[in-house]
Amino acid sequence: MSYSLFLIRFEHGEAAVMDGALFDEVIGPCVVKREPEHGFVLVRAADGGEADIYARTSGTESGLTSVMISYFSPGLVLDVIARLAQQLEAAVVLQEGVALVHTSGRLEDLPEDLRSDAEVVNLTGTAIQVAIDRV
Repeated sequence: MSYSLFLIRFEHGEAAVMDGALFDEVIGPCVVKREPEHGFVLVRAADGGEADIYARTSGTESGLTSVMISYFSPGLVLDVIARLAQQLEAAVVLQEGVALVHTSGRLEDLPEDLRSDAEVVNLTGTAIQVAIDRV
């Protein structure tokens, strides 16, 4: 069974463009396969855990509108995802619609429908896994 996470950067309740070059910089050391024509990247963490990542471009040279992570392993690969979210200043949105943000200031940028269930967490792989297990 597949489970999906979404990284979306919000500003004033609207999705905002994320830095594609920063995305590549953060995940670069973990990339084992790229299919740029599909926006697909397979990453592998030090413990062997993997995640499929799909990044949607904004139409600008290096901008991303959203990042979807699916078919991921528990463990260190979630730390890669957490670091990516922090660097991109993105919320981690669980497929159930629960948003995780790393600072309370990011709560104000979420759309109204995500604010009620949103959580401010020390954004780590463990925090993501705990949130997934709880919903």
